[in-house]
Amino acid sequence: MITPEELLNLMKERRSTRHFQDKEIPENAIQMILEAGRWSPSA
Repeated sequence: MITPEELLNLMKERRSTRHFQDKEIPENAIQMILEAGRWSPSA
C-alpha cells in the first residue's frame, strides 16, 4: 500500500513530455476540432 507521503511525492515529480511535428494542419481538420469543442458537453 502506498503512503500519502509517497503519493504526494509521486505527484510532485510527475512530468509530461510532448513531441510535436513541424507540419501544417489542414483547415478542414481545424474546423472539425473547433466544431467538436462547441458541441461537447460542459458543466
